[in-house]
Amino acid sequence: MRVSFILVFTLITSVFATQYLNEVPVKVNNNILYWEKSEAYRDHHPMFVREKILEITRFQNPQVLECFPQELYNNQGADSSLMVLLYSRGWKQAQKTPVLLIHGAGDDAFRAWVHPRSMTTPKSIPSDKKGFMQRLSQKGHPVFAINFSHNHGCNYLQAEQIRNAIHIIKQKTQRTKVNVIAHSKGNCAASIYMSDLGEVNSTYKSFLTKYQNDIGHYVQIGAANKGIDLVFRYYMGNVTALANNTSSPICFYQGLVYGSWAKLYELDIYAQNPGKYSGNYFPGQSQLLYNLVDDGLDFSVFSYTPVDFNLTMKACYYGGTTAFVASYGIQHAIKEGHNTIGKLNDKGLDPGINVINVYGTHSTLDEIDLGWIKIPIGVQDYPSDGVLYKYSASYTEGLTKRGAKLVGQRGFDKNHLQIAYDPQILEWIVSLWY
Repeated sequence: MRVSFILVFTLITSVFATQYLNEVPVKVNNNILYWEKSEAYRDHHPMFVREKILEITRFQNPQVLECFPQELYNNQGADSSLMVLLYSRGWKQAQKTPVLLIHGAGDDAFRAWVHPRSMTTPKSIPSDKKGFMQRLSQKGHPVFAINFSHNHGCNYLQAEQIRNAIHIIKQKTQRTKVNVIAHSKGNCAASIYMSDLGEVNSTYKSFLTKYQNDIGHYVQIGAANKGIDLVFRYYMGNVTALANNTSSPICFYQGLVYGSWAKLYELDIYAQNPGKYSGNYFPGQSQLLYNLVDDGLDFSVFSYTPVDFNLTMKACYYGGTTAFVASYGIQHAIKEGHNTIGKLNDKGLDPGINVINVYGTHSTLDEIDLGWIKIPIGVQDYPSDGVLYKYSASYTEGLTKRGAKLVGQRGFDKNHLQIAYDPQILEWIVSLWY
């Protein structure tokens, strides 16, 4: 019986997901701020499951929630079969190349591209604080943005939703190519589609639609092209995330919390854990990982745990148990994430794609003002944008190895958020399109 079920399921899932896309939107909203409309679409492929999601990770902005149908969330998680496509005002009349905007982790299409300095949608936005959506629209581009159902969701599922969005945009605009701008985690999903990564990943090989030669310029903003490892690198970063109840995973599945040993299965980055609350509540995060310590970015004083002679530091990164943590380590999580970063760099993007790479060099995201001293918040041990190391964000050799053309690369003295809304950066990007 088990073998029969597997055979049947394999046959069902061997049809590419786009063939299951319902091209009639399940919800249309013509009354949202700053956009002409939003359309929610559903892909009925059985690979699109409900992804576990923490309450704190769910969208809070009413404008975002009103774009999705009511069944977006239930007690089983976020419905990955749903995605929202947003349309800029005047998109039908715009004559230039369509642009698709792709948001990153812990984010949404409104904060990322409309009002980047506010998590909630204000009634008015000063002209100098507008996002890339309004600025691109003013330049004559029909602008679209995708909003995923889970902002820490599986990048392979989101890659197929990007394909779905582009498919719809091409139909609506009667164009054959679009330009893509992706921020942060959104680059991983975009790169999966543009590299045909399903060809080297048996789990998703029969699911992912092959690249359709429909992207002109691919703009990477704050892309983790060589991966990330901060969750495993900084024990105190994990402790801070726990203390502040942030929407981010931690590297230890058990640990000492306020003097007591606790199971942390809902909060860790791993996919497989015993018990009722087995992960994975952050399915896309393990797909962004890469072992940067062994790649040359060694531990620094920011990682040290001197109280136990760095045993906890090493246990967090390489796996093990100490008086403070029990961790499976980064290699375990990379394997659970299908070694996605490694495979992307081995495969490379389609050779017909023009790549523009933007990275930040300002390592402070914010500051804690104690009056007599200001403590910077952000990654400080190596050059970074406060979240991503320059070493990773500026790495393009892997993605261009098959012939994709790097038409422009530039670092700006901005942090990880600022590089996705600074108007001068957008002017530089657009100058390379024409």
